[in-house]
Amino acid sequence: RATGDGGADMYLEGSDQHRGWFQSSLLTKVATHEGNSAQAPGAPYACLVTHGFVVDETGAKMSKSRGNVISPSQLIDGAASAPEPPPTVGADPSSSADGGLGKREKRPKAKGVEAKSSPHRAYGADVLRLWVAMSDWRTDIAIGPTVLEKTAEVHRKLRNSCRFMLGNLHDYNASTDAPPISALRSIDRQALAAVAAFSDRAHAHYERLDTTRLVADSLHLASVELSAGYFDSVRDRLYCAPADSPSRRAAQYVLAHALDTLSLAIAPVLPFLVEELHMHRLAASAAANPGAPASPGPFERVWSDPPAEWRDEALSGRWRLVCAARDEAARLAHEAVLAKRLPSAGEVRVEMLATPGGPLHAALVSAGSDLNDVLLCCASRVGPLSAEADLRTPPPAAGLVLAQAVVGPGGGAGEETLCVRIYAPDDSIRKCPRCWRHVHERALSGEGVTLEDGWTYRGCPSSGAAGMCSASEMEQWPHSPAS
Repeated sequence: RATGDGGADMYLEGSDQHRGWFQSSLLTKVATHEGNSAQAPGAPYACLVTHGFVVDETGAKMSKSRGNVISPSQLIDGAASAPEPPPTVGADPSSSADGGLGKREKRPKAKGVEAKSSPHRAYGADVLRLWVAMSDWRTDIAIGPTVLEKTAEVHRKLRNSCRFMLGNLHDYNASTDAPPISALRSIDRQALAAVAAFSDRAHAHYERLDTTRLVADSLHLASVELSAGYFDSVRDRLYCAPADSPSRRAAQYVLAHALDTLSLAIAPVLPFLVEELHMHRLAASAAANPGAPASPGPFERVWSDPPAEWRDEALSGRWRLVCAARDEAARLAHEAVLAKRLPSAGEVRVEMLATPGGPLHAALVSAGSDLNDVLLCCASRVGPLSAEADLRTPPPAAGLVLAQAVVGPGGGAGEETLCVRIYAPDDSIRKCPRCWRHVHERALSGEGVTLEDGWTYRGCPSSGAAGMCSASEMEQWPHSPAS
């Protein structure tokens, strides 16, 4: 679009034009500038944008002579990577019965051209669009089988996270099943805070046209904060709790809003995936609520700020410390399983000691019974770290300690010292054959029961509902002391 002074708003070309069109137009503007003008000569453009080129995986320029040119249709439909070479120039088409194709002069093969064209995998349009969005257009962009496989893996992770949320919303009606924010547990409110923070970042990325960071943030939300964090913590509530229980409806409330926010953010990049999600949700909604008006599609919605009650910076800060402590406990439990000191990590009890009054200790205490869901253990206990004796292995009377680790200041738990101990379960631990949780015989129902010794045990997610987890069917855990 031309500006009022005869210039252009923007010049857009490849980086090779730094010494070409960009420079020549600038020199021409200066040379034709009237000498008696009151203003000094300026550039003929207000903005200059240069981009890189598409190269193969080795960084070589794509050209037909090299045979490394890949068209978008070949990547979308899985066509052959190279077309059949044309007939030899000057050949007589009538020299043979097959129109001259049977007798063709041998031509020297260009360097890099394979004898046979290898077909490309059909990635579909979404993967190709995702590759474009993930690429930094300011530099040369590589494309090839390895690059596209990595892009397809990103697409798979996003799709799997969306599929998990979609599958657990088949019986959820937002108008009748949504609980109030005050009824959500701490882990649910933390997930909503993470979704709200992602929504703000995604909106900012679109304002800056920064699709690379948009995809990176979307993948982090889907695969790290949700799939590797929240999904694992609420899986039992979703699968084993009564369908209309407050605990399950709270988890569904979070999943519904997380799916809406994520699909709205990735819709311009992955339109086919988002449209597929919307069609499945429409079908499920029509089956559950016949006659209800259809919800608008992702391309009909407008971007809106998340509700203010979702945001809780203090809660997010505490849960960052809790997750750091979780990573240390998971490492110890995994090492104990590999050493065959216990069959599975879900059977252990985890004790965490931190300095009283410090941020880490306060965060662990505030997690309450949700700490068991985060640690994926049968029981947890938070204690004070007040003496050097706490840093040594506790005496046998304190219980069978399978592993212990001390994380000093500056480690994953922040600027405080954290002591993590992994205990083997005692004889009162039983395994529920339905939900597979290992629960205490005095804590068979409920999300968390704290006993006199300070241990908080997980209960069955059914909370004693009839026809579900039964105390009479629970099996004794046949553990043996570690040598």
